[in-house]
Amino acid sequence: HGSICMYPILADLGFFPAEELERVCQAGSFLGGIPDPVIPGYETVNGSLGHGLGVASGMALGLKVKGMPQDVVVVTGDGELARPGLRLRCRRGRRRRRRHGRRRRRQATARVTSSAA
Repeated sequence: HGSICMYPILADLGFFPAEELERVCQAGSFLGGIPDPVIPGYETVNGSLGHGLGVASGMALGLKVKGMPQDVVVVTGDGELARPGLRLRCRRGRRRRRRHGRRRRRQATARVTSSAA
């Protein structure tokens, strides 16, 4: 499982001591072979294919609305990326971002024009 690859990164970022990496998948360790929400640095874990992108999109939108400059990262596998629904959501998100980006540029242009007049 890909979650095991994330553990050294989370330890380097200070989410838990690096010594915990020696106990991965052992009795009494919170670092298992399958990720669990008790692992520091994991906001959520998802089982069904494609579910993580929707959750991350909602988290990113919530952070944006609150004006919080944070990143949201989605780790996904080839099985998820092969699903047509996931590709559709990615395209819709890209279209939405382009549409909102153009509107902001037009508004900014209008402000500059009106202040210069």
